[in-house]
Amino acid sequence: MLKRSKILIVSSLLALSIGAASGAMAGPRGDFSEARLERMASHLELSTEQLTQIRAIIDDARPSLRAYRDQLRDNRQQWRQINEADSVDEQALQALANEKGDLMASMMVERSQLQRAIRAVLTAEQKEKMSQMKKRHKGRKHRG
Repeated sequence: MLKRSKILIVSSLLALSIGAASGAMAGPRGDFSEARLERMASHLELSTEQLTQIRAIIDDARPSLRAYRDQLRDNRQQWRQINEADSVDEQALQALANEKGDLMASMMVERSQLQRAIRAVLTAEQKEKMSQMKKRHKGRKHRG
């Protein structure tokens, strides 16, 4: 019974985090759309050279981040298929949960590397502005 409860809790958490992760990787919020990059360039007053460098960094990272997003989508589809079956294969669910955890961990490391590479292009003043922007954005996200 305890094992089944753990699986239900894990499956609920996975369902919530899968949606959050896929949203974070796709579209203008997570995948550095051109509009997002232009806003960042404007707010941070990036030079043309900095903008070119940052575009190159993002373009280099984009295929890998998209691959993670695609793998997470496939994982989610497999999860749904198994979960909707009349007889649920708990070992398969556990394997998918482990796979998702590994994918998320790898994606987090890669996104961190991307952020550090971008910050390396910025001046001290721009880094401070970016930190302030993130704080303001985080504050808006949690209003309810």
